[in-house]
Formats: sequence, C-alpha cells, structure tokens
Amino acid sequence: MTSTPAPAAPPAPFDLCERPAPVRAFLPDLINRVLAARINPGRVFDLELPLGQVAEGFQAMDERRVIQGPAATLAHRAARHTAPGWYPHQRGDWNPPMNPQYNFEGQVALVTGAASGMGLAAARAFAQAGAAVVLTDLNKDAVQNAAKDLTDAGHQAIGVVCDVTDEDQAAAMVGSAVDTYGRLDMAFNNAGIQAPPSDAADESAEEFDRVNAVNLRGVWAAQKHELRQMRTQGSGAIVNCSSLGGLVGLPERAAYHASKHGVIGLTKSAAVEYAPKGIRINAICPGVIDTPMVSDMLEGQADAMAEILKQQPIGRLGQAEEVAEAVLWLCSPGAGFVVGVALPVDGGFTAH
Repeated sequence: MTSTPAPAAPPAPFDLCERPAPVRAFLPDLINRVLAARINPGRVFDLELPLGQVAEGFQAMDERRVIQGPAATLAHRAARHTAPGWYPHQRGDWNPPMNPQYNFEGQVALVTGAASGMGLAAARAFAQAGAAVVLTDLNKDAVQNAAKDLTDAGHQAIGVVCDVTDEDQAAAMVGSAVDTYGRLDMAFNNAGIQAPPSDAADESAEEFDRVNAVNLRGVWAAQKHELRQMRTQGSGAIVNCSSLGGLVGLPERAAYHASKHGVIGLTKSAAVEYAPKGIRINAICPGVIDTPMVSDMLEGQADAMAEILKQQPIGRLGQAEEVAEAVLWLCSPGAGFVVGVALPVDGGFTAH
C-alpha cells in the first residue's frame, strides 16, 4: 500500500530565531540600514562582519521578502554581491573578460538625446545590460522608433518627446520614467548641439543663447529633476555629457566650449552636494566621435578631418559604443568611488 506524500509546508514566516546567533545579532540593524537606504552592495564591509555572515543576512532578507521597494532592490543586489565566489579573487579560475559585463536588471535608466549617436548607443547598452530604458529626444518619430526597436528585441523601453530647454518638459520626462517604471536609478544627460565656427568677436548673442540653452541649461534642467527623484530614493547615478571642448579651448568655438565648460562646473558642484546623499554625479568628455552630428559638422571639410586625425594619438575617430561603455561604467558599482570627475573619452587628444 502506498501512501500519498504530504503536501509541502508553506514557507515559514521570517523569524530571526531560526538564524544562527551571529546572524541574529546584526540582522535587525542590517534591515534598518537597508530600509533607510544608507547601505549599498559596495559598502557591506562597513558592518565589520565576516563576509559569510553579511551574505547570509542579505540572503535572508532577500529570500523572505521582508522588505519592499527600493530597499528590496538593494538587498537583492547585495545578496548577489556577497555570495561566495562573487569577488574575483575568491575564484581560482577567474580570468578578467575583455569587455566588462554589467547587470542592471531591476533598474531604470533615462537617456536624453537618445534618438541617434551616443545617446542611442547608451540606451541600447543599458537595455542589453537589463535596465528598463526611457529614451527621450526632440525628434518624436526617431525616438519612438528607437524605443520600439528595443521592445521588439525583448527589452523594456519607452520613447518620450522632450525639449530639454523647457524645464517643464524636463520635469515631465522624469515623471514619465517614474510613472512607468516606479523609480529612476541612472541618467545620461546627453542632448546637445553644435555651433558653426565663428570668430569670437563676431559670434551673435542669438547663437550663444541657442547653444547654451541646449548644452548647459538642458543638462541643468534634466539633472535638477532627476535629483528630485533620486534623493527620495537615497541612490542614483547621473552622467552629464560635456566634451573635450569642456577641457580645452579651440579657435572659433567660444560659445560651444563655454557651454561644455559649464557642464563640468555644474557636475562638480552637484556631485559634492549629493555624494553624501548616495547619488554619484560625473561628466563624460567625448572627443571626436563618429556620430551624425559630427558627420554633419565635417561634411565637405576633408582638411578639417585630416587635421583632427593628426591630433588623435589613437589615429581614428571614436565610436558611439565606446562612449556608451564609459557611461555604463560610471553608472555601475565598479565606479562606486568615482565622484565629480570629467572623464575624457577622446583617443588621447587631451593627453597632449
């Protein structure tokens, strides 16, 4: 006679008493810290506890779902990051990959100027790394097509029309991200325009205002409203797009370079203000990158292209995907101690 196996018992409620004594001793404080969003996976060692105990504490919180919302995301990430073998030096067979791999699952990224060029490359890279992506651009058809391409490929993405020179639209852009996905973890404020070469004595006020409205005020407006959301979460990472023009001066580029120098000042000031609040802000300074904007600028200027390549120690133009990789790194835990930098991605141009 065979007996019917008893049905599996439902999971027991979370009970600190079932954990080993060393874990019971610190787990309540650990939960409180995560709930207060004062701890992240890169700082578990602040608890001054053995890695195994820290891992068990985070895993207990994650498995039992004793916390919800952003704090749960932190606990889940920390449970993975403190698991045995996560740190490379613990794995004897570890070999560093040629290309870094990022896991942004459960996180939300926003990219401005995402319909083409560096913005589109960054949006694709965030999506491939598992993030839900909010693509924004002034070009409605292009940004919605770009978002559709990502969703058709199985990613989470929406396209939002936004003129970053209008602060109300910048606020609505961030609102769309939060309304759709519930949070905002990363932002790449990339929208920008070029200015035609002009003698500094002849450049018009209208041209100066046009360039700075997008390149500087647009970054200011986007960053302002991203920070309003991120400070409620106690976490986030922002990358603002400056340029090699934010690091050097070149003839006939006064208005453009002024806007890009301004982005670096904006970034550094906000970075030191918000680092204590768990939000990292950095700038990226691309060199001459093979994008539609640069192509338009150099069209019919073969001599200018030859001169640019002469000044590139690497001997070629950069690719949008190379900029995107730098952006993802700045948003990743790997850059957890990087705050307020203006990172050149310029093939060595500014190393002269």
